[in-house]
Amino acid sequence: MRREQIMQTDFGNCVAIPPPYAPITLEIFVSVSALSKQIHWFTHDMQGVFLLSISVNKENLEDFYNISPMFMLDEEFVQMLIREKNYEVLIRTCFKTIKATKQGYRQGKQQHENKAPFSHTALRNDGDF
Repeated sequence: MRREQIMQTDFGNCVAIPPPYAPITLEIFVSVSALSKQIHWFTHDMQGVFLLSISVNKENLEDFYNISPMFMLDEEFVQMLIREKNYEVLIRTCFKTIKATKQGYRQGKQQHENKAPFSHTALRNDGDF
């Protein structure tokens, strides 16, 4: 609840995105949960939780914050994720978003390194989540 006192972490499209109170991991990663029923979080009802872990190294942090809201706050994606609760849907959407963003950079919007903006090494497939 300390995070909620600092800033709101639930959003109107059934999503909560609580960041860590302080960075403690070496890599940026996100744990995702799609709940079977909505719960009241702080100010909104939510059903999808994207629990962030921000790297102490702050590597690729700007890229992460530029790209991750594109799917975390996309109502259609969130509803599909809640409905299907499927790891492949999550990964496919993440990489599609990263690819589209990188193509935008290459088309002259910005110069950008040719690597993913955050590590996917922490992702693993435990089947449905």
